[in-house]
Amino acid sequence: MSEPSRKQNDAKYSIAHKLRELREENGYTQSEIGKITGKACSTVASWECAKGQPDADTFLCLCRFYGVDRVLETFGYIAPPPDRDRDEEELIDRFRALSPAAKKLVLQMVHGLCGIEISSSIEPESPEAGNGGENRLIFRLKKHKPFGDERLVR
Repeated sequence: MSEPSRKQNDAKYSIAHKLRELREENGYTQSEIGKITGKACSTVASWECAKGQPDADTFLCLCRFYGVDRVLETFGYIAPPPDRDRDEEELIDRFRALSPAAKKLVLQMVHGLCGIEISSSIEPESPEAGNGGENRLIFRLKKHKPFGDERLVR
């Protein structure tokens, strides 16, 4: 079985198991759930043994009925880890530990490497502008040729 098919199959069995568990925890029979959803008892049974699945509307109706607020977590969905290598994870961790001012500086450097220059300055507001002469922070974006990769390759 291919990897996507295996994952789909695992999800199908996980959903089936959880639907049965929720029904039993709440003290309902398959017949009662069939009446609530407007489906045959045999249809509910097929959901619980992974031979079928409820359509999206019925699935969400069952979740509301059982009081399931966090659908993905309840049904065992675990987000795949991001596609990052160890160096990228380390950069993210170190960036998160920086002060706001240091983060701003790092972002300026990264944008500079990518061809966007960000500069900022604090300029006094004129009293005529209606702000009582307060200072204002000005950001300027300037697109330029990025740091030459050809120099790094040689």
